[in-house]
Amino acid sequence: MELNDQLWRATEPPSPSPAATRGRPGPGDAPEHVRELLSILRASHHQLAALAGRLRAAELCRPSYAREWTVAQVYSHLGSGAEIGLAAVRAALDGSGAPPAPEPIWTRWNAKAPETMANDYVDADNRFLATVEALDDTTRERLQIPFHLNLVELPTYLTFRLTEHTLHSWDIRVAFDPEATLAASAVRPLTEVLLTGAAEVSDRQTAGRLAPAELVIATVEPDGRYLLTIDDGVSLRLLDEKQAAAIRPGAGRLELPLMRLAAGRLDPDHTPARTVTKGRPTLGDLRKLFPGF
Repeated sequence: MELNDQLWRATEPPSPSPAATRGRPGPGDAPEHVRELLSILRASHHQLAALAGRLRAAELCRPSYAREWTVAQVYSHLGSGAEIGLAAVRAALDGSGAPPAPEPIWTRWNAKAPETMANDYVDADNRFLATVEALDDTTRERLQIPFHLNLVELPTYLTFRLTEHTLHSWDIRVAFDPEATLAASAVRPLTEVLLTGAAEVSDRQTAGRLAPAELVIATVEPDGRYLLTIDDGVSLRLLDEKQAAAIRPGAGRLELPLMRLAAGRLDPDHTPARTVTKGRPTLGDLRKLFPGF
């Protein structure tokens, strides 16, 4: 179960526009940002842990939304990721260098029974979160965590974990509730990452076919307005009401869950009834533009 390079590139420390960061913690507020991320991750953990405690073996073996993975295997992916994350944090704390190779960890988790995958996820994820929650602000600010071939700051590492946790939580929950949504508290910080990483999660060939194009996306889950521009690349920016009204009349307009679209989780069977489409690119075009990660 390999970490997705698209997610890494999209979650590199961004240089967002002023509109993208309005109302968000600035560089001097890094401790508050970490607390916010941890709070969202802890809430997501509680939700998945509660569900794991209710699922029987047959339900854990049900297909999840993640391709080729059962519900139990998604729990396993999140559990092994928590174990790898804990090892990375400990390596950063004690200065021992790179954490252990992930392959043996994945192999061990893949060999677990479905019920054990779910139960062990709860324990592993809790250990990871509890370790980071116990760090003081000074330690959190200086921490440089090994990730791929890089060292990243704690907010970046937690943002990657939140992306994975939020999307895979939906992959599990939608197997039992077709109308499941992404956690609203997580969508806002993840959409901010998407503002700087839209090109990294888009399909270049499709972008070339659709260009030039502009599309106003009025999002649901949660509400917001964004301008998607497809020309030499793919870019996304936040609009206020005045900016949205000034967009040329010929621009296409959509109302949909933006983060699920970008993550490849807005197929026809899982598109909210309130989704509205007008002009081009069409929703079908955008599904091809954002094949998912």
